[in-house]
Amino acid sequence: MMERVPWSPPSPSDGLPDLLFGGYRLVLPVARPAAFEGMGLPESFLTASPCIGTVIPFAKLLPNSERSSEEVLNLRRVACMETGFAEEVIKALESVVAGLLDSGELLWGDVLTTPRSAEALLAVLPRDRPWRLLGLGLPRRLREEFLAWNGTSGIDRLLECGLDLPSDGRPLGWEPLGFEWGGWPHSWLCNGLPGSWGREAGIETGDTGLLTRVQAERCAEWCNRDEAQAEPVYWAPWLLLDFTGALGKSGGGGRTAV
Repeated sequence: MMERVPWSPPSPSDGLPDLLFGGYRLVLPVARPAAFEGMGLPESFLTASPCIGTVIPFAKLLPNSERSSEEVLNLRRVACMETGFAEEVIKALESVVAGLLDSGELLWGDVLTTPRSAEALLAVLPRDRPWRLLGLGLPRRLREEFLAWNGTSGIDRLLECGLDLPSDGRPLGWEPLGFEWGGWPHSWLCNGLPGSWGREAGIETGDTGLLTRVQAERCAEWCNRDEAQAEPVYWAPWLLLDFTGALGKSGGGGRTAV
């Protein structure tokens, strides 16, 4: 992985005191895949996991000086097929992502630190899609265990700062997530758990496909057991919040969490 300039954290703001800020993600609602039929999921739902949905930025956009020109072109072609974006959009996103990494408003992986960073991406993304700006919150009591399991990517650096959640997010519900060595998160949905263990445990998703806190805590605990046969990562309950209303209100000042 290629490191960029040292990052200074955004200014903390008042928020839910029990939770730590895990950054922003720009996402699209997911149309329920055919493989998820019978799992109790709504026709459209939200997730912070790129395994299922479109989360910007994504791995193919990250700069890597070791890639050959042919590799870059192949990644662009795959990105176009996966997202339905034109090649010009992918190339423009690559440039924006590189600039956000330099400014510290994007931490390595997919962690946006300001609504303004999402606005920079939206400036080149197709505007006819229902983009949502999600924020993530992790219970404070889980921070040390999370950091002990993971590496030194953006989510780790942000959690080390111990920032409160920004105050203008609308809580949507909880999603059990497992970060791959500090990088992109898997969702409990990826592992088919709503249809198997979810039924046995009496867990039902809400109208956005998310869980209550108690359900998410129970699910994460299960995912961390060997018998769950989930991805071998550290699973934790994360609160998803909607910050879409903060777009266009960030102004032109310095880095902030709102």
